Amino acid sequence: MKGVRLSVLASAAALLLALPTMAWAQRGTDPVLSLGVQSSGKYDAKLSAMLRDSLAKGGELLVQDVRVNAAERLCTNAECMTQLGSREGAKLVISTQLRPSGPNSQYLTTVVFDVARRVPHDEHGLCDRCSPDLLSRTIAELAERSLRNYRERVSVLSAPTAPTPLTAPANAAPAAPGTAEPPLPTAAPAQTTPAAPTSAVTPSEPATSSEDFWSRMPKNRKIAAGILGGALLLALVPTVALHATDGQETGLACGSAPCVLHNQPLYIGGYALSGALAVGLTLTILWPTGKGSATTTASAVEVK
Repeated sequence: MKGVRLSVLASAAALLLALPTMAWAQRGTDPVLSLGVQSSGKYDAKLSAMLRDSLAKGGELLVQDVRVNAAERLCTNAECMTQLGSREGAKLVISTQLRPSGPNSQYLTTVVFDVARRVPHDEHGLCDRCSPDLLSRTIAELAERSLRNYRERVSVLSAPTAPTPLTAPANAAPAAPGTAEPPLPTAAPAQTTPAAPTSAVTPSEPATSSEDFWSRMPKNRKIAAGILGGALLLALVPTVALHATDGQETGLACGSAPCVLHNQPLYIGGYALSGALAVGLTLTILWPTGKGSATTTASAVEVK
């Protein structure tokens, strides 16, 4: 058992040490198409040439891109990157976009697109207080890091996993002498567990949660609510009319001066009557009927 653990640990350590080496080995063998740099949605020829030179000096195998025009270099989606990469014979397509994020500050996004797998990998960076030299270095470092991280990611996914050692179960019989393989483990005797008693409780119907509010109201309350509502309407409409016409002149002559309506006592009494009717209507509708409490008690008794 100790030897098996040591072999597993050694395999895992060798795999971790091999990841940077595998990613480095892919550099210079994967044809890369550089679409260059876009600044605020426009192709930047100077920064694009700098990025191509930096990738070439870093050991990348760049394909010839003389057939790629300025409009095609603004490509940002998987469809056009697949077409351009396949046309130019590239396995990877790389592009960098710049977006201003403040005074003398640029937000960078570098996209590495795998043409065969149709998988994009993007990474981001920020160039604060950015001079032209600093911006060039930031673009180059972000592009190199994006390619390296994507290759390491692919290496991890495609690396073969170490086989898991098989251990014999605790209840397995010892191997017979002279045999290459141990016998099959003996099956443990099945243990019968007592069946759980089934509950004889029958689910009761839901109380009155689904009933309509108006249907729960007794018939006598419905009649009273209708009478009070009609009376409230008959009292409130004339009251509002009296209030609106208070102080207005009429066509009648009151001595030497024109007559003026004085409706204040009338509409004050009308408002008082309307308020009393509204309170009575509210109490008639909202006062508990006791039906819900009785239903809940019956349900509890049934479950018990």
